[in-house]
Amino acid sequence: MVFRIIELPETELFGISEQYDGEGYNNREELRSKMWWSSDNTAVPNKICCAKWDEKGSTELDGVWYGIWQDGRYMIARERADIKAGNMETRVLPAGTYATFKTERGGNAWDEFPKLFEQIFDSWLPSSGYRQKSNLAIEVLHLWTDREVRRKNRWYEVWIPVEPK
Repeated sequence: MVFRIIELPETELFGISEQYDGEGYNNREELRSKMWWSSDNTAVPNKICCAKWDEKGSTELDGVWYGIWQDGRYMIARERADIKAGNMETRVLPAGTYATFKTERGGNAWDEFPKLFEQIFDSWLPSSGYRQKSNLAIEVLHLWTDREVRRKNRWYEVWIPVEPK
């Protein structure tokens, strides 16, 4: 895990969200998996980019994706230039100081995110000079459509808004 503090400018994102609090999910990973990788091609990224994972010749899904946890909802989003569909929800990430945590390349999201969240909230945050500023947590996924490129080069980040204790 690589850690750094960044100053994020206000960032507008577009995507699709789903309520998770009180909706019968066993955990966050179950909801994340359902939204990202539905086997019936109804996954949220397919709806945002009008493409499918492993679609021959397509690069629509390549690039940076955001998974935003806040106020009982999980949103999968991208910046305006990276979406192809209309009628997307809008979310503005507030400008401010964020603690960011980055994985090594090549892992799987369903393995890496639970480990990152555990390290952040069980180890780093309690012993750092910071506290979480709000209930916002942002997953940043660096992905590729091509399966072989994706396996070697994908990596993930978690961004948490923080302020000094």
